Amino acid sequence: MNSATLRALLAALLLFAFIVLSGCAKRADLEAAGEYYDEDYPGYDYEETESTASRADYAYKEPRSSSRTRSSGGKGGAAQPSRYAEPMDADGVPDQDDRPPAEPAPVRRKVFYNGFVRLRVTDAEDTVAQVVEMVEARGGYVERRSLRSVTVRVPVDTFLDTYEAVQALGDVLDESLTAQDVTDAFTETELRLRVAEDTRARLQELLAQATEEQEKIALLREIQRLTEQIDQIEAELRTLSQLAAYSRLTVEAQPRQLTAGSDRPPPPGALAFLRRLSPFKRDVAANNKHLPLEVPEGFVALDLKRRFVAESADGAAVWAHKRENQPQGDAAFWVAAMSDAHASDFASAEIATFGAWQVLRLVEAGADEPYEYWVGFRVDGKWLHVVEVYLPSPAHAARYGDALRSILSAGET
Repeated sequence: MNSATLRALLAALLLFAFIVLSGCAKRADLEAAGEYYDEDYPGYDYEETESTASRADYAYKEPRSSSRTRSSGGKGGAAQPSRYAEPMDADGVPDQDDRPPAEPAPVRRKVFYNGFVRLRVTDAEDTVAQVVEMVEARGGYVERRSLRSVTVRVPVDTFLDTYEAVQALGDVLDESLTAQDVTDAFTETELRLRVAEDTRARLQELLAQATEEQEKIALLREIQRLTEQIDQIEAELRTLSQLAAYSRLTVEAQPRQLTAGSDRPPPPGALAFLRRLSPFKRDVAANNKHLPLEVPEGFVALDLKRRFVAESADGAAVWAHKRENQPQGDAAFWVAAMSDAHASDFASAEIATFGAWQVLRLVEAGADEPYEYWVGFRVDGKWLHVVEVYLPSPAHAARYGDALRSILSAGET
C-alpha cells in the first residue's frame, strides 16, 4: 500500500466519523425541541420556562395522577369503543393487515437531580448524622461532610422521598431542587465511542496489511491517538452513568441560637439574586439565559444546548448563565457586590482576574477540608455573564484550578 492510498483511506475514515457525529448532533437538536414527561420521575415536567428557543429548563410541578384509567362517559356509563380497537374481518378475527402499527416504547430518560436544604435545628451535628444514616439506609453514600453540612449521593429512584424526609428534620430556611436531563449527552457520547472504536478497528486492519515502515508508523500514531480518545470518552460515560444513577443532595444545619444573627436581608432590587447564589444551588442559573463555555479538562458536559453545566467524576462542577446588566456596572462592580453579600459567610474571599472575567474566590469556614466557591462576572454589552464553580476540597482546587482558569482566560466559545 503506497502513501497516497494510505492518506486517502485515513481521510475517508475521518470524514465518516465527522458525518456520523454531525448527524448525532442534529438528531439531538430535534429531540431537544419537544417537551417530555417521564412518569418514572414523578413531579417533574420538562418544559421551557422562558420564551426562548435556545434553552429549556426543568421546573418542579405537582405530580400528575398516576392513574391511567379514564371514564368513557356514554349513556348509562357504558364504555365506548376505543379508537384503537383491533379491526375485525368477516369472521370476527382480528385483521392483521389493518391493525395500527404498535407505538415504540418510550425512552427511559436519564435525569440528574441536584437538591439543597438549609434547616434550623437544635443540634446541627446530630442532624447531619441523621441525614447520613437515612441516606445510607436507602443505598446512598456520603460525598462530603463537615460539622454542620453534608453532601450525599442518593439513588435516583429514592431521591424525591429522601428530599422530602430531610425537610422534616427541622425548620426549612431555604431549599432548591433542579433536574438535569442527561439522556442526550449520554446518547451522543455513546455514539462517539462507537465511531472511535470502529475507526480504530479499521486502522488496525490496515496496519496488518501495511508493508512499508512509514505507513506502519503513521497508522500506529493514529491508533494511539484514537486509543487515548476512547479512554477519555469511556471516562465521560462512566461519569454520566454515575450522575444518572445517584443524584446529589446537600443539607446545611444551622443551630437555632445562631440563625438570628446570620439571617441578613438580601441586597435590594436587581442585586437580590446575588444572595441566592450558592455552591449547592443552581436555580438562579436554571431560570436565566444560556451562556456557552468551553468544557474544562476533566469535566463532562451535562447539557451544552440549553444550559451550561459540567461535572467531574469526583464532584467538582461549573455552571453559567447570562442576564441583563442591571443596574449598569462593570465586572469589578459585580464582584464587589457579591463580596458584600457573601464574604462574611466564608473564611476568606479573594478577587482574581482571568481574561475579561473578575472572579471572587470564597473558601469555606470551619472545615478541615474546606470547599471553594468561585463566582465570576464579565460584561458583554447589555449582558452580564455569570459563572459559578464548586470545588469540594483543596485537592479538587489543585486538580482542576488550572483548567478552570484556562477556560475563563480564553473567554466564550
